[in-house]
Parts: sequence; structure tokens; C-alpha cells
Amino acid sequence: MILAVCPNPSIDILAEIDHFRLKSVNRFKKELHYPGGKGVHVAMAVAEIAGQADLLGVWGGPSGAWIREECKTRNVACYGPTVSGWTRSCYTFKSEDPRINETEITGAGPHTSEQEYQAFVEEYSASLDRYEVVCMSGSVPPGFSSETYFHLLGLSKDKKTIIDCSGIALEKALQRNPYCVHINIHEGKALFDMDDPAQIAVKLKEHCAYAAVTNGADGLYLAHRDQLIHAAVRVDHVISTVGSGDCLTAGLAVAISQQYPIAEMARLAVACGAANCIYEELGMLRSSDVEALNKKAQVKTIR
Repeated sequence: MILAVCPNPSIDILAEIDHFRLKSVNRFKKELHYPGGKGVHVAMAVAEIAGQADLLGVWGGPSGAWIREECKTRNVACYGPTVSGWTRSCYTFKSEDPRINETEITGAGPHTSEQEYQAFVEEYSASLDRYEVVCMSGSVPPGFSSETYFHLLGLSKDKKTIIDCSGIALEKALQRNPYCVHINIHEGKALFDMDDPAQIAVKLKEHCAYAAVTNGADGLYLAHRDQLIHAAVRVDHVISTVGSGDCLTAGLAVAISQQYPIAEMARLAVACGAANCIYEELGMLRSSDVEALNKKAQVKTIR
């Protein structure tokens, strides 16, 4: 069983709009709603390719209740504290105007108290014995510390933990030497002041057993011990890349739980990331697409 940790879930709204004018009324042509937040995407992808997943989150108001119900229909069991504020909404704009297309606006999340934070930590600690692999992803809501993942990793003991976050939260988490870390090229540049994703992966490996660095269509660089693997798969028609990194993290989690060799781990991960790109649904994939893309993925040993 794999646990996905998502302290700050969201309703992801895909909004179609022709133009965006400042200080004027702007109307969407269409809007679609999906359960979101990085950890939610991870859990749904894990459930799709492995049958089920558990999700620990912070749930607020009718929006939080709706996400939990949607996850339940996808074989994701949700738990975690319910708070007084509403779970946030995040918008992705789709437009023929390239200046607007793929623009994202993310909500902050519900304001939480110290008691609500402690309830979240206590549920995490109490549930750990049920899992071998734990994924921690995304931002935290107001009231949670930037050291939240640092603290959770300190409780995780011998669990195979996967971290996918950025900024101070990432810097603090690396001090705990998690089992696997997934970052993108931009986060790697901010962290190490390097431009080469392969070099970033090698540097990141100093803090973890598996270091995964993604670079858009260029694919994944995965470092482990003295090995460095590059994997990529071509998608002819990309509809949306929102959530692709999270789906890739889900592939890493499943591969780790099933003890895949590093090359097969990289292959499954990029297949999951690419499978998210070919449908309008944000942060979702289909197992049949993962299987097909897995066969097409190109994997190369750099060293």
C-alpha cells in the first residue's frame, strides 16, 4: 500500500477563455472541475495503475468534501482532519491566445490552527505502520510550517519516502535524506545553481537514494548510487501538462513499491507523466495509456 500526503488539496478548474482584460469583466467559455493538489494527483494515478491508494489531506468545507467523494470513486481512500475554512481552488486557463494559455492561478488554502496541524501530524504518525512507501507532495496551507515535511520525515523511520516540493520546504526536507526526491529543472536550478539536469540529478543524489530530475519533453534523469539513467517518451499531441510531474511521481512510487530495477523505474515514470498529457482531465491518466507508452519509452544509461 502506498500513502500519498497532500496537506493542501484543491479543486482544479480548467477554464476556457478567449481573452483576459485587466479592469474589465472576463467570462469563461467553459469550465471543468477536477480533484487536485499534487498529492491528490499522485494518489489517483497510483490507484489507476496499481488498484488503490490512500490519501492523507486537510479537508475544508463543501469543496473538501467534494474532493473526497471524487477520490472515493477512483479507489482512493481519504482521511485527515476537517478544518473550518474551505479547501482552495486553482485555475488553469486554456486559450487560443498564447499569452494566456496554460496560465495558472493557485489558491492559498484554508487557514489552519496549531491544533489542526497537530491533528494532521498525529493521523500521519498513527497510520505509518500500514505503508512501505510514502509520497509527500506540494504546498502546505496557511498555518502549517515550512518545516512540515522535515517534521514528517523525522517520524517516517524506515519508510521509503518520496518528496516532491520546492523552496524552503525542499531545502529542509533534504536534511532528512529522504529515499527519493523528484524536482523539475527549474527547482534544480534554484537549489544548486546548475543548468544541466543530469548534473543536478547527480548533485541531488547526495541527499537521497534516488534523485529524479525532470526537464519537460526532454524527459527524466534518474540517479541512484553510481548509475545515471535518462528516459523519455514522445507524445504527438499534448493537451495539458498540468499534473504530469505528479503522475511521474506516482510511477516512481509504484516502481519503488514493486522493487523495479532503475531502468524500468525510469520507464514507468515517464510513461505515467506522458499519459497525463493526452487528455483534458487535469492530473489524471489511464492505465491502458501507461502500458502503451511504457513500451514506447526510450531509456538510455548515461553511466
